[in-house]
Amino acid sequence: MSLFDFFKRKQAKADKITKVYDKPLPEPTVNPKDDQPSAARYDEATSAWARKMMELEDETDPDVLTELDPDAERAREVRFWIDNMALCVKHNFAPEQYDVGGMLHQLIEEEEYELARELLFCCIDEVRNRPSTPCIDDILVYFAWICYKDGDGDDEDETDDCEDEDDLEDEESQDDCDETDEDEDCDEDDEDDEYEDDDEIDEDDEYEDDEEIDEDDVTFETEYHNLRSAHELVVAVSDHFTPHWRDTHLWLACLYNECYVNYDDYEIADLPGSHSPNWYGQQAYRYFSKAAEEGQYLAMNMKALFLVMGHQVKPNYDKAYDWFKRSEDHCDESLLWLGHMHYYAQYGRENKRWAISYYMRYIKHRKWEGEGARYMGANYAQASCNLAHLLLHNNSNDDEHRARRLLERVAYFGFTLGDALYGLVLLEGRGGPTDTSKGLRLLRKAANAGDPMAQQMLRFHGY
Repeated sequence: MSLFDFFKRKQAKADKITKVYDKPLPEPTVNPKDDQPSAARYDEATSAWARKMMELEDETDPDVLTELDPDAERAREVRFWIDNMALCVKHNFAPEQYDVGGMLHQLIEEEEYELARELLFCCIDEVRNRPSTPCIDDILVYFAWICYKDGDGDDEDETDDCEDEDDLEDEESQDDCDETDEDEDCDEDDEDDEYEDDDEIDEDDEYEDDEEIDEDDVTFETEYHNLRSAHELVVAVSDHFTPHWRDTHLWLACLYNECYVNYDDYEIADLPGSHSPNWYGQQAYRYFSKAAEEGQYLAMNMKALFLVMGHQVKPNYDKAYDWFKRSEDHCDESLLWLGHMHYYAQYGRENKRWAISYYMRYIKHRKWEGEGARYMGANYAQASCNLAHLLLHNNSNDDEHRARRLLERVAYFGFTLGDALYGLVLLEGRGGPTDTSKGLRLLRKAANAGDPMAQQMLRFHGY
């Protein structure tokens, strides 16, 4: 099956968009007590829309529609491009009024995947007869990205079908019950009440257990199938192409990187047209580099990570540092790695003051992992431990108190990487009261795990 046949099959499943702005306002409700019409019970947004439109002389002003109902205006623009797709293709989507790529990008960012699919399917249907269209690779990447983020888009339809079937079965069962003699039903119910109750309890328990397992499986399988469904489109992109639409290089790089990182877990090797994991890594670095040159900050950070880790490219700490610096104001992970490169001696840029500065900026930006948060990631925990270690060298009461608080929160969330340092702080009473028993317990735990710092501190304190 060719790619365009694949697209055509997907197009058959797309629903037609509805013109939101053409829908009539709801009818006034009637008060049952006096049978007199009461005020129409619009929701707040509809009421504001109605009042504003009554004040306007021109109710079709596109600027007004955009301001009052951006979703309806977006749907209107999509419908315009669908109706005039041949003209858009003829002009290579170049003028602003034919910027299909820009609209697709906006729809994807707003997670309006159904509208994006319909617009893409229409574009594909028109382009299939024009194989020389310059944006054909952009179309492949955009469609692959939608598949990766939202799958085939059939989950809701399948759910609805299942619900309809269940409703039909329930109605048939009800009809059968109605046709059965009531006296016989009552006798049977009286005889089997205890037996049926026991069965119901067992079935419910078994069903609940199965349902919990299925939900976990579905959460994993969604990403698994989405990436695999996008793979066919990703490998179909030509090796050398000039993107005409926004973020094409970045999204393609992200898809290649997902294939590289999840190669074994998602069984990429079993897919048609698959390559070695090194090939996906090289492609990811290649397109991250292109996107970085285009000014994409996420791509700058990812290119730097490849350079500092030595994945599919020779490590180059100086270049990695430069790319991290260029993206530091737009990417939290760049701040983290700039702190690492000034904290660890292996990168040749050891600088305590700069490391503290970058770690503090990173922690400040990650407010959802800070004080009072219910979640902490591994990167945040590592930055907190490194920052605490640096603050303890300042011999300042305020810094010691802050370091102790950072280590306490890391331990609270179950991370053990700061156990040795936190145990030392508690044992020596730095930044707060001394807690010898807890301090020794944490130090021994870390020492048994092979932490040389904990082993040295225990020997130093005579334990």
